[in-house]
Amino acid sequence: MAWGLFQEVVYTVLVVLHWLPGLSVTSQLLLVLRLSDLPQLPGYVIRSTCDIPPVNSEARFLSLTGRVVSITIPSKYTQSASFRCPQEGCDGSDAFIRLHVAGASEASTIRSDLNCVVCGHKLEEDVRYRSLGDKVIVSMSVTPSLRTASSPVPSRHQTIPVVLRDELIRDVLLGGLYTVIGIPVYQLCGSSANINISVEANNIKPASVNAVTTGPCLLSSSVREIYDACGYSPWVFAATLAYGFAAQVCPPGTYHKMKLAMLLSLVCSRAGDVVPLNLDLNASLSVNSCPTQFIDLFVIGEDDVVISRLLRYGSRLAHHSVLHSHQAELTGCAHREDSNQFIDAGSLLLARTGVCIIGDVNLHKKDTRETLQKVLESRLVTTVSGRREAGNMINYTTPLNCTIWSSCTGYCKDINKTFTDQFTLLVDNGSPSLESCEFTDRQMVADIIGGHIGKCQLQDSVEALLSYTDFEQLLAAASHIDVSLSAAAQQLIQSFYLASRRARSSISSAGSDISTTAFTSMCLLAVAHARLSLRAEALMEDAVVAILLYEEALTSKSAIIDSASSRLEKSGM
Repeated sequence: MAWGLFQEVVYTVLVVLHWLPGLSVTSQLLLVLRLSDLPQLPGYVIRSTCDIPPVNSEARFLSLTGRVVSITIPSKYTQSASFRCPQEGCDGSDAFIRLHVAGASEASTIRSDLNCVVCGHKLEEDVRYRSLGDKVIVSMSVTPSLRTASSPVPSRHQTIPVVLRDELIRDVLLGGLYTVIGIPVYQLCGSSANINISVEANNIKPASVNAVTTGPCLLSSSVREIYDACGYSPWVFAATLAYGFAAQVCPPGTYHKMKLAMLLSLVCSRAGDVVPLNLDLNASLSVNSCPTQFIDLFVIGEDDVVISRLLRYGSRLAHHSVLHSHQAELTGCAHREDSNQFIDAGSLLLARTGVCIIGDVNLHKKDTRETLQKVLESRLVTTVSGRREAGNMINYTTPLNCTIWSSCTGYCKDINKTFTDQFTLLVDNGSPSLESCEFTDRQMVADIIGGHIGKCQLQDSVEALLSYTDFEQLLAAASHIDVSLSAAAQQLIQSFYLASRRARSSISSAGSDISTTAFTSMCLLAVAHARLSLRAEALMEDAVVAILLYEEALTSKSAIIDSASSRLEKSGM
C-alpha cells in the first residue's frame, strides 16, 4: 500500500538523521496523505448512488461532487491509543500504539481483545496518551440529482453520507458545493442484513460552479450584431436585452422593468463581487461588510401566473436555483438519526451562490415573513441545532450567500416599509395605466393565439435573434468583467442620496423614506448595468439608470404603504 510504503520511507529518514530520538517503531508515526485529484474516469467518479462499487469490489479512491444538504454537530473520535502489557519485567511491556485508519470504527481502534505478543496477557490502555480528533458527517446530494426551480417534474433523491475528520471540517458550510475524494465504507446494521454505505473523505475542496472559459468568443453572433447596432447609446443595449428577454414566457415589450431588474440581478449574482468604491464616504454611506453582495428583488403585480413564470425562467440562468415552498424550511431544521444530531439546510442555504425564489409572500405564514425579514437585515442564516450545552441552545449560523426573489400579488397587511427596505430593488408591475393594461393584454392574447395556431408572429427580429443559449453565454461573459465604479458615477449617486434624504425628511414627519442601504443598492445597480452593457467601468449613464430604477421603486413603495394604511383605517372603522 502506498501509505505504508511512504510511512516506512519517512520513518527511515527520521531514524537515520536522528530528528526524533524517541521514535522506535513505525506505528508511532502518524502520516496523512491528501490526494488533490483523481482521473475523471467512469470507475473513479460517483455521479449517483448506483456508481458506488459493490461490497466485494476492490477498495479504491473515488471522487464525487455534490452539495451539502445536512451536517452533524462535531463529535470526538480516537486518533490513536497506547496499550501496555500489565506484567512487570515482560519484554513486551513497551507501548503498543494503535492508529485510526480510514473507514475504521471507534471499536476497531479501542479494542479489549489485544494480547501481548510475548507473554499472552491482555493489554491495557494507557488513557493518558489517548489522542482525540473532531469528526462530522455530512450528507451530500450529487450534482446530477439537484433540480432547479424550473424543473417541471419533482423527484426524490438519496444523499450520500461523507465522514470528515480533523482539519477537513473547518471550511465546510451547509449548501456549499464541494468535491470529495475518499473511499467507500460498508458497515452492517446490527443483526440485520442491511448495509450502511458512506464515504471516508481523504480530501475535500470547493467545487467550481460551471467554470466557463472567458473571452469574446463566448458572445454569439446574434449578441454581437445587437451590440454593434446599439453602440450609439450607453442605454440601448441593456434595454434591448430586457426587451427580448423571456420571449417564450410573455411577449416582448411587456413586464420590461421586471425583465431588466432580473438581468441585473442575474449578472450580479453570477459575478458575486463587492461594490468597488473609490471615494472616502461617511459611515452612513459605507458599503455592507458582507463579502458578497446581491441584488434581491421584490416584485409586486396582479398577474401572479406571469410573474411566477418569469421568475422561474430567469432562475434557470443562475448557477443554481431553489424554489421555496410553504411546506419547506426557510432556514433549516434539526433531526436525530441514530446517535447523531443532524442540521438540515433550508431553502436559503441550499441556494448558496444562486437564486432562491420565495414566491408569493401571501402564501407563507407570518413567521416565515418575519424570518425572511431578519435574514435579509442581518445577512445571516441561523438554524437551531437542537443540542444544549450548559443549558443554552446551540445555533448554527452561516452568512447568507444567495440572491432572493420574492413577489406579492394583491394585498398583504404584513408588508410594511421595514420589510420592503430589506430588498435591494422593488419592482411594481401593478396598478398600471389604462393604455398600458390594454397594450399588455393585446400582446398576451396575440402571443397565446399565435402559439396555439403554430404561427410565431414576431414584431421584429430582436426576440427572434436572442435565444436562451445567447443569454446564458452573455451572462457568463459579463460576469467575468471586472467593473469599477467611476468617481463621477459615485459622486452622482452620493449627491442624489443625500439630497433625497434631506428632501424627504423635511416632507415626512416620520423621518426619511430612504433607507441607509439605498446608497449601496444604487451602486450595485450601476455596476450591474455596466456589466450587463459589457463595460469595464460604471459611468454616469449607468448611475442614471440606477437612480431611475430606485426612484421608481421608492415611489411605488410609498404608494403601497399609503394604500395599506388606508385599508387598515377602513377596516378599523
